[in-house]
Order: sequence, then structure tokens, then C-alpha cells
Amino acid sequence: MKRYLIGLAIFLVLAFLFVTAQTRPAGEFAMPLSVFEAELAADNVERVDVEGDALVGKLRTQRTIENQPVLTFRTALPPGTTAGWNFMEWLLENRRNATVNVGNDNSLLLNILVPLIPWLLIFFFIWFFVFRQLRKAQSNAAQPMRVIVVNPTGEQQAQQQQQQPAPTAPPFV
Repeated sequence: MKRYLIGLAIFLVLAFLFVTAQTRPAGEFAMPLSVFEAELAADNVERVDVEGDALVGKLRTQRTIENQPVLTFRTALPPGTTAGWNFMEWLLENRRNATVNVGNDNSLLLNILVPLIPWLLIFFFIWFFVFRQLRKAQSNAAQPMRVIVVNPTGEQQAQQQQQQPAPTAPPFV
């Protein structure tokens, strides 16, 4: 049972990392925004896909940028840049002959699964530790339990009164 739970936890963590990781296809170059702007002005951009806070695209002709041959690229943008219309308006006005695509990543699975993973992990760890305590308590059940008497019988009261000293009178003031 323990191995199963540990395996499940590892699987959930790996699934979370796999889903949230942003992978780049092989050969895709991380192009700075200034280089992208220069290539766009030179009409060397064939297509641009706006994906969240990044631009992914393809150049018309292969260029050498930072001593690397570049045909496909990814340009990171500051967070929230593509959320407003100003950036899209600038891109459409300066695109020349480039095709502009806007990717709406509305995957139902990702929108539901990713927010649930932290909650599932929290509940898993709580469940694991609670049942661990219950198993420990069950293994200790074979040992005799300690009994505390709340309402003593007459004989037990007499023994307690003999053991306790008589109360003293308060001092005069």
C-alpha cells in the first residue's frame, strides 16, 4: 500500500511538471525582441503565432543570429504584453507580409487538471499521515490501556482521604 501511494505521488508530480513545462521544438531559436522587430521591419518574417506571452514564428530566409542559423524562433515578451490591444495593433500595423495567428490555449484538460494538482497533493499528504497515525494506534492496541477513574467508589474515596492531609485554616489578619 505504501509503495502504491508513493508511486501515485511521484506520478502526480511528474504529470504536473510535464503539463506545465514549456518545451521548445528542436531548432527553435530564442530570439530577442529587438532582433524580432528588426526582422519584422525587414519583411523577413513569414509567420508569427502569438502564444500567451511569447511569439513563435518562422523566417522567410535563414539568418545567422548570435552565430547560429535561425529559421524558426521564439521571442519571449514581458508578462501581460499580449493581453492588451496595443501590442496586437502594433504587430498588425508592422507585419508587412507576415501572417499573424493568435493561439488561444483553452485546453479543458489543462484548465481543470493544473489547478487541481496542488489540492490533490495536499489531500494525499493529509490522508497519508492520518492513516499512518491510525495504523500506529492499531498496532499499539495489543498493549494494555491506562485507565483513569473519574468517579471513585466508596473504598477508593476512603483511600484518597487517608492519603490527603487535612486542609489548614486561613491565617488571621
